[in-house]
Amino acid sequence: MRAIGFLALLALIPLGAALAQGAALDRIAAARAAYDRQDWATAIPLLDQLVAENPDNGDDRVMLARARFLSKDYARAAGDYAQALALGGFDPAVLEFRIAQCDAYLGNRPDSLRWLTLAMAHGYRDLAGAQSDPAFATLKSQPEFARLLGIAPPNLSRDDGWRYDIGFLAGRVEHRSYHPFRTATGDRNVSGALYTQAEFEAEIARLENDVPKLTDRAIELRIMRLVASLGDGHTSVWGARKPEFALTFPLAFYEFSDGLYIVAAAPQYKNLVGAKVTAFDSTPAGEALARLDPYIAHDNSQWFKAMEPQVIRHVPFLQEIGITKSDNAADLTVVDSKGVRRTVHVAADMSQPDIWNAVPKPDGWTWIGDNSSAEFQQRNNENYWMAWHPESGVLYVQYNKIEDARDRTLAQFAQALSQQIAQQPVKKLVIDMRNNNGGDTFLNEPMLKVIAGNPKVDVPGRFYVIIGRRTFSAAMNAVSYFGRYTNAIFVGEPTGGKPNAPGDEVPFQLPCSGIMLNLSDRYWQGGWPDDFSTWRAPDITVPVTFADYAAGKDAATAAILAQPAPR
Repeated sequence: MRAIGFLALLALIPLGAALAQGAALDRIAAARAAYDRQDWATAIPLLDQLVAENPDNGDDRVMLARARFLSKDYARAAGDYAQALALGGFDPAVLEFRIAQCDAYLGNRPDSLRWLTLAMAHGYRDLAGAQSDPAFATLKSQPEFARLLGIAPPNLSRDDGWRYDIGFLAGRVEHRSYHPFRTATGDRNVSGALYTQAEFEAEIARLENDVPKLTDRAIELRIMRLVASLGDGHTSVWGARKPEFALTFPLAFYEFSDGLYIVAAAPQYKNLVGAKVTAFDSTPAGEALARLDPYIAHDNSQWFKAMEPQVIRHVPFLQEIGITKSDNAADLTVVDSKGVRRTVHVAADMSQPDIWNAVPKPDGWTWIGDNSSAEFQQRNNENYWMAWHPESGVLYVQYNKIEDARDRTLAQFAQALSQQIAQQPVKKLVIDMRNNNGGDTFLNEPMLKVIAGNPKVDVPGRFYVIIGRRTFSAAMNAVSYFGRYTNAIFVGEPTGGKPNAPGDEVPFQLPCSGIMLNLSDRYWQGGWPDDFSTWRAPDITVPVTFADYAAGKDAATAAILAQPAPR
């Protein structure tokens, strides 16, 4: 069959049809502009026409449903949400929840509960929002509503309260978690789940049975182990309204290749900064760290290195698992820079319960890099910044968070990076992501577009990405995309995240204990479908040693500088 050129083909289309197609584009633009500015009176008839012309378009149907809902036309909104559900236009749980809202506003309580039941069974995320949603004001007295949304009955005993929480957690795992159980089928590599569903349910039943003979702390630790068993780094216990989640050593630890060291401390313990820790009370440091691992949700063993120094600050937990003798202090055996071994008594407090995102240190603390002029130890608390080095031809970018900064968005920063690449004789572009633990994956797109296919830097030997144990979540996705679409060379340690894994964080509370946790419910495939690796391994491995860190020596950048630049 002879090919027909585009202009010749266009000439075959009747003039009226061509004009209609052009008008359709105008209607689409007008409808979406009206929707974006929330001009529902204009948007609704335009969207109505679009869904009539394109009945298979779920996106337009969702927009029409939302426009009608916000215009309080609940009957039609419910119908449109149902159509969108049939088309797969959005998350089914969200669409079912919206229909439940519509029916509630219309006074159809049985139908509202039915749709709400479906939404929860399909993993609706926002429990707290659902519990306080004004649409359900007339349903709050219904026992079924309370059961669905985890509103505990009043006056439960201590044991019944724990059992309620454990049962509610088990239900949320079943309905919301992406891949919480070990399988022998083709999806076996999706997560690192420890138990089959039957085994997990047996562990839940065992814990419920053991509640009367366990302390609150012991129950919390069993819950932590159960959540960690689900098999991904985002599915984890975040904390609770209890002292054991807040009573911590006022110290920051780091696990170097040559041991566990104190790298920062509150003023009263600043003389410990730089000391190597060899024991907590009578427990050797290495053994203490290993005992924490069953309680740490993880994608791979690198994440243990990132999280063990965080978890070991929580002294009541250390006592509960036999690491320390007291729940509010411990005797640390340390070795200082001169090789002198001593024992120091360190009291826990509630001043800094969570220092995970306080990089490099909490305000007012002493850090081992306070007097360092090394570039990799500068401005670690900023989301992103760059520096041009004309003497070496290196454009260095420290990329610490995939979030918009207050002074400029990540897209604006990417544009500035593009200009620097265009203006400077760049021999090597270095993006340092060793401190980047994530943010919003979608915000990384401008950074990828600046580099991918850029003839100046997307060349073998010109583009380097420094990675490490803290490289996780959205940062892991960014690394995967750099690996897929550019000629990046990766330097440093393996990442704390893996290319293809469940993720996303929408935390919720267990009703009685107040324990806050997250269950991953989305599958992120940053790598190719046949990528079963547990991390992004470096092309050039550079261990992190205490001696380098204390001296302000950036061994990763040194390894990059040692590589010949392409001509």
